[in-house]
Amino acid sequence: MRYRLFVVMGGFAALATTVGLHAHHSVTGQYDPKAAVTVEGIVVEVRIRNPHSQMRMEVVNAAKRTEVWALEMDDVADMAEQGITAKTLRAGDKLVIFGFPARDGSRLLHVERLHRPSDGLKYEDD
Repeated sequence: MRYRLFVVMGGFAALATTVGLHAHHSVTGQYDPKAAVTVEGIVVEVRIRNPHSQMRMEVVNAAKRTEVWALEMDDVADMAEQGITAKTLRAGDKLVIFGFPARDGSRLLHVERLHRPSDGLKYEDD
């Protein structure tokens, strides 16, 4: 009986650990809303997927050097609610992005608002 209880408790502990590893992370835990920035650039790559859609974008910095920024957005369903699908954003698109930069100082940005000037497309994180 004690052995069964040990196995069951161990199973629950393993399950709890696994669920925790796949939990959704807090935006404010990784990104700094108090340091919000606007960047403009050209899309290099787009991945509309779960749990977070991602883009890479080339941005020319103040020193006139090109940097590649990694952008994180909502999941597939949330993006689709605003009309953003895997076919909406493409490499080569010029975008203006307002978002929260990573707390660690890397070129990682959580997208709060997106604008594509060529056709007026807009997206806002909900």
